[in-house]
Amino acid sequence: MAKKKTYTARYTREGDAWTVTFTRPDVTTWAATLKAAQRAAREALAVTLDYPSVEALLTDADVIDLVGRDSELAHRAASLRARRVQLAAEEVDVARQTAELGRALVEQGMSTRDAGAALGVSGARISQTRAG
Repeated sequence: MAKKKTYTARYTREGDAWTVTFTRPDVTTWAATLKAAQRAAREALAVTLDYPSVEALLTDADVIDLVGRDSELAHRAASLRARRVQLAAEEVDVARQTAELGRALVEQGMSTRDAGAALGVSGARISQTRAG
């Protein structure tokens, strides 16, 4: 699998709007809120790089958001956001594996309460995963 390209977006507050700048490629956009600026940045980058959509861009590339004028704080915030995304993905995977293993343990004759204890969740949680 090819390594994803990384683009860095620098966000600064200018009056009552956020300005976003990429240096490579040279792209600048703005929006009233930070969330809207993040969306606008990805849209502008996708258009500049000739992607059909933001989703297509994000399949091939990562965008690092550096927010504010303090470089150290901006990098720390970006790192923390990246960790949150990673943890959320891991949480989804752990939940999926818990459901699969819980079902397998119950199918082999273990009670939902015991299966829950074996996996560190409640028996009710095992029952929920079996129902859905």
